[in-house]
Amino acid sequence: MLDEFLEGAPVDFIKMDIQGWELPALKGMEKTLAANPNIQLYVELWPYGMAAAGATPKGLFEFLNDFGFSIEFRPKRGMPTAAQFARYSRIKYWFTDLYVRR
Repeated sequence: MLDEFLEGAPVDFIKMDIQGWELPALKGMEKTLAANPNIQLYVELWPYGMAAAGATPKGLFEFLNDFGFSIEFRPKRGMPTAAQFARYSRIKYWFTDLYVRR
């Protein structure tokens, strides 16, 4: 878990692209997230991969909201916007990036 690895070291920014395992990884860094009020995250969101990891985008969003984060979609060129998320998130190869901050 990242909390154990960091042992309380200050953290400003984390980039995550771990093929759907973002929520389990975030759960392993709860102390780090709580201890660093200005931390920012850049997270790839791949709903298909999340399902394979036993997670959902809704679960990810709820987790981040519980820690007081706001979520900004950063779609790649040609990717759908947040308003189109529900429809596109069912497509196997669709993904987007999230910029997350308090």
